[in-house]
Amino acid sequence: MNRANYGHNFGMKCFYLLLRYSGIYTAYLLLSFVILFYALRPGIQKSAHFYLKKRFENDNLISRYIRTIKYIFQFGLVLVDQAAVGVLGKDIISVDFPKTNELFNLSKEDKGLIILSSHIGTWKMVMAHMGYLGKTINFLLNINAKDKNQYFFDISGDKTKYNLIDPTLYMGGMIEAANALENKECMTINGDRTMQWRTGSSNFFGEKAKFPIIAQHLAYSTNSYLVMILTARTGRLSYSIEYINLTNLLPKDEKLLKNDIIQLYLDLYSENLENFLKKYPYMWFNFFDFWYKDMDESNSGENMKLNDELKRIIIDGLKLIDVKPEDIDENEPLFGSGLGLDSLDAVELVVLLKRHFKVEIKDMEKAKTAFSSIASLSEYIRENYVKSNS
Repeated sequence: MNRANYGHNFGMKCFYLLLRYSGIYTAYLLLSFVILFYALRPGIQKSAHFYLKKRFENDNLISRYIRTIKYIFQFGLVLVDQAAVGVLGKDIISVDFPKTNELFNLSKEDKGLIILSSHIGTWKMVMAHMGYLGKTINFLLNINAKDKNQYFFDISGDKTKYNLIDPTLYMGGMIEAANALENKECMTINGDRTMQWRTGSSNFFGEKAKFPIIAQHLAYSTNSYLVMILTARTGRLSYSIEYINLTNLLPKDEKLLKNDIIQLYLDLYSENLENFLKKYPYMWFNFFDFWYKDMDESNSGENMKLNDELKRIIIDGLKLIDVKPEDIDENEPLFGSGLGLDSLDAVELVVLLKRHFKVEIKDMEKAKTAFSSIASLSEYIRENYVKSNS
């Protein structure tokens, strides 16, 4: 274990001990001092402003700074509550879920069920209240060593009803996810974190924003129900849960094609997410720029897509004779079968990425995923290009 992870895990364990023996209100008090420290950091403010600028577009600098403090403080309160569920038990939190029976009845039907979650309130804590569904709840989720002890089923030790599917597995865990849904189980997938998955665009607070569409694809391919779960902290130790059956909102039109249905699902997701945030503006804890333009859209009006640009860079940089951009499938493997690159090509590819996009790949696990195809490499560049320029 490296020192950074050790310090992180040690700090989390100390915090859990504080919760257990001093209670949640002591944790809230400690949080007040921590928030003041974080709110003063320019990087934190900049990350928070991606969303706050869209939600409160008429704010001046002072108003936005005050909102940022409130926003981060709400985030901290939710994290404390989330940890309290694992340490002190889920009954410490009061949850208002008017449509509990509706979701329960849906879970009893002979179809797979996809719960499309978001970084709204604390979806992890709400999942602790979903054991009544009577189905195994699968999470398409990558928990690294640093974050492992932040999840309710790790803190509490209750893992009997939950199964993790690692998105870094072969094919992004899609084979395991599809099998779970075919077995009429429940899948939980984040609808607002790309994780290098394929994305789609939908209107969100007045502009096109990018969201992953993996849940929508799975719902269509496995004929599963797709529902949204949105949570809000409504008071001290109290939460409300809103449930929306997106499948029931689809128009009954047999002429709709696959891509039409996926886009309709995405539009319904973004519309309901926006409506929820109009009621609970400080409950979306996502600190990324969902409204960024692709590099090809902002590059002096050029229309060349990033995927095509990557193909040309790889062909030219690696001196691939007799290979044309149209010969490379965006989803075929870059190494081994497919394009047939080897480990020496990987070294040159790392250099090309840094030279052309100022993007570095230092983590070998991320490299394995990013280098799997042109499409995955393109998504990695988009995400990390945004982070380096934010």
